[in-house]
Amino acid sequence: ATELLGFIASQCPFCDRTTAFVEAFNYVSRLLGIPDPYVREKSEYNAVGRRLHLKFRELLERRSWDLELALRMAAIANVADSHVLGCSATPRDLERALEEGFNFHGEEIDVLLRARGGKALILLDNAGELHIDLLLGEALSRKGFKVRYAARTKPYEVDITETELRNIVDGGNIVLGTGTAYPPLYTRRIRTELIEEMQKADLVVAKGIANLEAFLDCLPGTRLENLFFVLAAKCQPLAKALRVPYKSGVALPSWRAEELCRGLLRRS
Repeated sequence: ATELLGFIASQCPFCDRTTAFVEAFNYVSRLLGIPDPYVREKSEYNAVGRRLHLKFRELLERRSWDLELALRMAAIANVADSHVLGCSATPRDLERALEEGFNFHGEEIDVLLRARGGKALILLDNAGELHIDLLLGEALSRKGFKVRYAARTKPYEVDITETELRNIVDGGNIVLGTGTAYPPLYTRRIRTELIEEMQKADLVVAKGIANLEAFLDCLPGTRLENLFFVLAAKCQPLAKALRVPYKSGVALPSWRAEELCRGLLRRS
């Protein structure tokens, strides 16, 4: 712990949260000599996610691939994670959250629900929930969108990687990677190609807290039109900033997220 704190102090004295988290993870991975310390956990999450994918795919089929339902499921699936302050979740928690019902708060999402056709890009987060995100992707494709997916290229906690994603999705799906261990919305350290794809997309759906934090850290950087955040408010400060109950599923557009993020930044 002392070595890690020393590394952060020396390498990132004025860095933002995203950089501190990613570089600290990379440093610990190097110390351990294990490039991907969470392989087992990701496998467990994905095993549950695959089973839930089949179950909830049947539900979506019965509901004529209702986009709002797919959005709700993708949001609450984000509740499962390895380490979020105040929220320790397991693969079973992912299953329980989806099966037992949940709170969902969609704000200014009518534009998303009414959208028809164009290019859609889903910026992925964790293993496990990925399989629910693929249902959201299918719901969008049934609305006429050409859907692509993006993920971190290198390992970071239980986040799905570009290679893992390619091994899971159908070969017809286009998969993009950040080129680094940084999340897709951390535009300072990802591939230019991915930034260009986000700028060209008619709809960008960003999953999870890491992408929201990356968006905050890069302000006033690249702004994307038609960007929506879909996540679970699984830490108390974020739930307070977003003005929703703790652990609620949330979907909101980037302009609203920016308003709320700026308020969170002032309080941090």
